[in-house]
Order: sequence, then C-alpha cells, then structure tokens
Amino acid sequence: MVNAKGQKPLTIGKTKLPGSIGIGVLATKNVTVTGFKVVDAGFDAILVALSSHVLISRNVEMHNGDVGVDLNGSSWSTGFRNVSDYKVGGGYLIADDVRPNSHNVVSYNVASHNPGGCGVIVAGHSTFGVTHNLIAYNLLTYNGTLKSSGGGAGVVIATEVPGETVADNTVLGNTIYGNGLAGVTVHAHLPGQNLNGNRITRNWIGTNNTIGDPIDLSKSPTSMKNVAKPDTRTTGILVGSASSISILISDNYISRNHYGIFLEGVGKGRARDTAQQPLLEGHRAREAGHRVLIPAFPGKAQSAKRKTRSAKRSQQPSAAAPSGSATRVAVCPPHLNRNHPRTK
Repeated sequence: MVNAKGQKPLTIGKTKLPGSIGIGVLATKNVTVTGFKVVDAGFDAILVALSSHVLISRNVEMHNGDVGVDLNGSSWSTGFRNVSDYKVGGGYLIADDVRPNSHNVVSYNVASHNPGGCGVIVAGHSTFGVTHNLIAYNLLTYNGTLKSSGGGAGVVIATEVPGETVADNTVLGNTIYGNGLAGVTVHAHLPGQNLNGNRITRNWIGTNNTIGDPIDLSKSPTSMKNVAKPDTRTTGILVGSASSISILISDNYISRNHYGIFLEGVGKGRARDTAQQPLLEGHRAREAGHRVLIPAFPGKAQSAKRKTRSAKRSQQPSAAAPSGSATRVAVCPPHLNRNHPRTK
C-alpha cells in the first residue's frame, strides 16, 4: 500500500502541484504500474504526465484529494481494471495541462462514490488538445452527487478554454447510473471551441442528473450571463454547446430518466431515429420523416424509455448569440481548467 499523506507536492516544469501524489510516472515510456493500493494523496493517486505507452492496471485508489488516475499530456497509455472510489475530485482524468493528449484508453475500470467530481473526465485545460481517446466498458456510478461542488457526470467531455479542442473521443459500452449530472455530458462553454467528432455509443445508462445541470453557455470568456436553459430533470445524455458542434450519439440504452437526450445550445439540433420511434415526450417537436428538428434556445430534449437507436447533433451558431457566465459552475470543478485564469 502507498500512503501519500504528508508527502511534499511535486513540481512539473514550472508548475507545482497543489498536493501530494501517490505514484508518479513522469517524462518516460514503457512503464507498468500494477497491484497497488494508493490512499490519502493530496492530489492524484497515480499521475502519468509527459509519457507514452504506460499501463496502469489492477490498482485501487481510495480517499485521495483529486482523481485516481490522471493521464495528462500523455499518449498511447492505458488505465485498465482499476478501482477509484471516494475521491474529492473524480475517478479518471484525461487532460492536456502540460502537453497534447491523445490515443489513450480508460477501460474496464470502476469509479464510484466520488461526490465532488465525474467518473471519467475528458477535459481541455489548455490549447494543446485532447483527441482520439477511448473510454470503454467502465462502471461509473454515484459520482458528482455533492451539489456544492457543481456536480459530476458519469463521463464528461468539456472545456472552458477559448479555442480549445476536445475532439474525436469515443465513449463506448459503459454502465452509468446514479451520477449528479447526465450520464454522459458534453459541455462546450464558449464559441470557437472544437468538440466535433466525439462519439457516444452502445452505453447502458440508468437514472442520472440527480442534482441538475445549469449547463452554462456564454458568448465570450468575460461574459457574466448564463444563457443556457438548465436541465433540472433526470437525463441520460446531455449536449450543451456555445460552439458549432457535430457529434454522434447512437445505440445507447437509456432508461428511467425524464429526458433520454437533452440538447441545448446555439442554432438548431438535428436528431435521427432509425427505428422510427418517438424521440420526444413532454416537449413537442416537428417531426420530418425519421428526423426531429429541435430549436436550441430554449433547451429541448429527447426522452427515451427505450433504446435510442441513433441521434446526431449538429449546431450552427447564431449571428448574435446571447452572453453567458464567466463565473459558471464548472462540471467536475477540480479538473475543468485547472490552470486557466478564468477558474482561479
């Protein structure tokens, strides 16, 4: 067992971490970390930074200050069959604080009862970019249930950094329920962000968004008004975007939610149901063949008690998008924009 309580924080480059870590893999490659129990780290239980081809497997991370496994500025690395419970921040983080992040896999892990954050966080913290990562076959339950923290999703794909890219990531085959925000949540808070090409497919999603999501979309980094219509009902999948966005949502099984899929943003959303089943309940929409056209303001949602066969989100920015909030409640606040001045 690794007990990191009282250890001095590391300094990576010019950045001093805000707390201790249990195990650090820094600026290297071809490393395996397996079979450890890591407790009481002030920051991450296991941090992989500036590295590649690292395998983090069969570890248990409990009662740490931030996340269980942090794949940061790294590539071609894997978190596999780990258990990450009872964290202040969340389960697993894929981010780009120190370098571009791509081609990582987080699969067959458990993240449960992390009240202050998300199960898996795919987040843009700089402008390096977070792309081509796979989040697959994880069990993600009862995360982000602490309302004062802003809540957390089962999986979140998000950024608050102007001009950031968090694109071409895949969320596949996960089991997700009991989380404070929607089971899979996509947030592009500002215009000009690239969250295109993300895919949410074949997940089993039970009741989520138990504390509600303000979404928080804005016109610029300095805007103070949130123009998004909050989602206050239980929801399987939520996409909120102030940028043009095109993502794929297909073949998910969503049950026991008021809304199956909640779409909020600028322009218009377009959803397609290949099974020709009704996509909306409680909110009227104009049906055209297999498609439903959904105005983005105010928020419209798709309610699914059955399997959602296919839905594709496409938004176009309006000529005069309303302003939003610079002091928004961030999804998984310990992780979203940790180094960006807007959240300091």
